[in-house]
Amino acid sequence: MRFIRMTYLTLTVTANTVFAGLLMVSAYAHLVSPAKVMFPSYLGLAFPAFLIINLLFVLFWALQRRRFWGISVLALLVCLPQISIYSPMGRRVPADKVRGDSLVILSYNIESFQQLKPHLEDSPNEILEYVANSGADIICMQEFVFGNSKRFISEEQINEALSDYPYHCYSRNSAQPYTGSGIACYSKYPITDVRKVEYESDYNSSYVYRIQVGERELVLINNHLESNRFAVGDRAMYQQLLEHFDTELIGAVSSRLAPKMTVASALRASQAEAVSRIVKESGDNIVVCGDFNDSPQSYVYHKIRGNLNDAYVKTGFGPGITYHKNGFLFRIDYILYGRAFDAVSTEIGRLKNSDHYPLKATLVWREVL
Repeated sequence: MRFIRMTYLTLTVTANTVFAGLLMVSAYAHLVSPAKVMFPSYLGLAFPAFLIINLLFVLFWALQRRRFWGISVLALLVCLPQISIYSPMGRRVPADKVRGDSLVILSYNIESFQQLKPHLEDSPNEILEYVANSGADIICMQEFVFGNSKRFISEEQINEALSDYPYHCYSRNSAQPYTGSGIACYSKYPITDVRKVEYESDYNSSYVYRIQVGERELVLINNHLESNRFAVGDRAMYQQLLEHFDTELIGAVSSRLAPKMTVASALRASQAEAVSRIVKESGDNIVVCGDFNDSPQSYVYHKIRGNLNDAYVKTGFGPGITYHKNGFLFRIDYILYGRAFDAVSTEIGRLKNSDHYPLKATLVWREVL
């Protein structure tokens, strides 16, 4: 009996040690580019699971009244900076206490305006209606699509709904017979210059806008980085795995999804490096936003963020999920900003007409020391 207890204890401590190690590796997966080694990036995606497992180990050992809880506590302390990025405990400033000139930025992957649903008086397009009533000063949209058929939402319908934003730029990245897809920026302030960030991609892109906000010039980078391009069948298989856990499905899902993730991750890494170079040369009056298609533990997020602040980390609370389709629940949309700003609030809308939730941040200009 004593031998059985010792064996059980040894196995449990060993498992705890392994998961503590996995937590630390997943937390700092961003230190290795997926273009060089892919495995840490896979672990980075599993960071939430490893975090929960280690918290459960702490509770388990506490209930057992054994000091082995220190294994996971030590790992959690080592990972604390990354935990605070994944699930921050920020505080927003009440609207009546905001001081100074504010700038409201909305970033939203609109997923083709609800499959190009027209915006009609008796049947409005809910996404366009939300964007128009968002109260943002500058709107950055990804997967921005309109058509040239009456069956589809038109550019005229979009511009009329967003008439409060007289300055806008649409950059098409791919074209189909009746539609195109790209990214767009709509602004209440003059857009004085637009240039594309040069990197490899067939469908995705990043654009740099120079926007004159009063006497200040804002550098804004709108991003839609490389997607993993999971097909409907891929997502359905993953959803099935979540609902009916099966060891055979694990192999099928990994063999189907892993090759796509490997290719996309390497491309995103090089894209992030290209964006990062522009960020470093753009000064303090900079905002970087968009759909990064990667988690807060990723090389991509950390490479682009660099010395910038994350509006959600500063003012948000909890994991802040922005992608919500087919059981894939991640924060992959961001609003980052330079030293010219302070973030006072961040909101994640709950409009479910797209596979992404809209992300809105209120920034306040400040004197840069």
